[in-house]
Amino acid sequence: MRFNPFRRSAVIHRPPKTSVSREEVVWAYETFLGRQPESDAALEECRQAHSDIKEIVASFLNSDEYRSRRYATEIADVEWCHELFLGRKPESNAISKLYAAAQPDLRQLVAFISGTQESRNRYSSLPLRASSISSAMYSDGVDERSEDNLRSAWPEVVVDAIWGPAGIRDDALCPLPAAKCSFPEGWASHTELVLLYNLALHSPGPILEIGPWIGRSTTALCLGLRDRDSVRVPFDTIDFGHTGVDEFTRAFGALPPNENDALRVTKTVETLGGSIAVLIAGLRDNGLLDCVTQIMRGDFLQMPLARTYSLVFCDTVHDEHEARRNLPRISEYLNPGAIIVFDDVMEESFADVICCYLPACRRLLLQQHDKYSKYLLVKLSE
Repeated sequence: MRFNPFRRSAVIHRPPKTSVSREEVVWAYETFLGRQPESDAALEECRQAHSDIKEIVASFLNSDEYRSRRYATEIADVEWCHELFLGRKPESNAISKLYAAAQPDLRQLVAFISGTQESRNRYSSLPLRASSISSAMYSDGVDERSEDNLRSAWPEVVVDAIWGPAGIRDDALCPLPAAKCSFPEGWASHTELVLLYNLALHSPGPILEIGPWIGRSTTALCLGLRDRDSVRVPFDTIDFGHTGVDEFTRAFGALPPNENDALRVTKTVETLGGSIAVLIAGLRDNGLLDCVTQIMRGDFLQMPLARTYSLVFCDTVHDEHEARRNLPRISEYLNPGAIIVFDDVMEESFADVICCYLPACRRLLLQQHDKYSKYLLVKLSE
């Protein structure tokens, strides 16, 4: 039977110091090797060789004896690592599941979490306790922009679990739940909705949507926000909100060439209140209206935005003209490391144009994953 260290009362949480106690050495032996030290001499040698509990953990995880009894990562492992190295619980059960899926064993999990900036901060300054790091996000004394930045960082393991080196990882994605009534009509495929749902489910926030139309993509994002078990994050959405065919054609030149699409557009914009009214009604019927912080009507370029974003869904860059028009301002409102999802991008040449305006560190045409998709995913450098 596997030795389970996570229900033991012997886990010791204390600030780092110049040497470790005998109790900590015994705990490490029991936790990682499932046995007592072979002798007092071995115990004392281990105690003197390490300056803190972090070094002990790294040493045991790299030992041949531990490697011979390595096992798959579990959620309890993730919780234990957070308590030991960060002094807090994981942000949510969803984060715990992603960490467990992305790190194949406890050794790699510990290497990842102990190497995070939060862990390095904790061990580099004795007066600073880990609990103050997370609570500082919400303290009244923290500058508002600093607070936004603290909340905005995507955990590397989350991005890798959703969007691995080989593309989207279906095995790590949570299935898309059904809407209370129905998803609004639109052009987003099921794969695209699943992706938006998972990104909203795990995003550090804030989130921005440009061009929701009547809310098909908005509904997927709101479902992800609804199903989070961590702190709520702001979600703003902006649309032209046309209130008639004349207004629509002045903006876009003509109705869609496809007759069915043209009829759908006409029906929407001629509704009392226009497309924004249809959007709000759909969110209300699906019980998701409270998931949206702001619904703004008008041209994105003229919107007075008060925050920056770590996840953006953008349906307002369809050609090079719109890229030149919109991307410079969009880039002003992106946090370092943000993820942007662009609609209607199916060619690498157009992806090249878009990435000229952004400090992209990686990108993916979702068409490579699903032939019916038109999404481009872009991850910014930190």
